[in-house]
Amino acid sequence: MGVNFYRDVPAPHGKKFRLNYLPHKDLLAIAKKDGRFVLVTGSDDFNRAGTKSVFENGFKQEKFAHASYLEVPGLAHHLPGPVWFEKALKLLDTNGPITPPRR
Repeated sequence: MGVNFYRDVPAPHGKKFRLNYLPHKDLLAIAKKDGRFVLVTGSDDFNRAGTKSVFENGFKQEKFAHASYLEVPGLAHHLPGPVWFEKALKLLDTNGPITPPRR
């Protein structure tokens, strides 16, 4: 559980998560329009604040069309159980079946 983003985003305590990777503009446009992302974390995960920041200050701010944040109550830094995993999969399918990107 944890996530990176292609540009720096604010981190807890006034710091920044730094990443020096800029994807090709065409690939980034496809990811923003057609990509599907579910950021899953637990309420007790030490990465929760960072994951939420990447969602809010990265995916949401950059207007990724199909990005969701899912926080599992009481979960620490572990994989979620089947019920929460299924919820994440349903969020991926919210906009219908996944089709290959148009070129």
